[in-house]
Amino acid sequence: MSSTLYGRLPGMVLYSKSNLSLGPCLLGATINAEASLLVMGATQPALGNAAGVFSKIALFISVLIFAGGSVICAISRNSLTFVGGRAVSGLGSGGIMSGAMV
Repeated sequence: MSSTLYGRLPGMVLYSKSNLSLGPCLLGATINAEASLLVMGATQPALGNAAGVFSKIALFISVLIFAGGSVICAISRNSLTFVGGRAVSGLGSGGIMSGAMV
């Protein structure tokens, strides 16, 4: 999927919201992808424990966090806010992945 348009789209969005210069488009796409994956990987073990104890509630809260991160990305005015929204979405997606496995 990263070789399709979706893989290139976040970098183009970051390049167009360049109030803060993050460098070329490729660097912006890398920072965007890494923010989401880093937070998802770091929080997945703890959220997996929470999903084991509170299965449906933890999954519902994770979906809300993921949606909140998507809203932050949608209303962002600069690159840092966009990357922060991706990090919040990563937090939610870690919970969704753990909740789906339980």
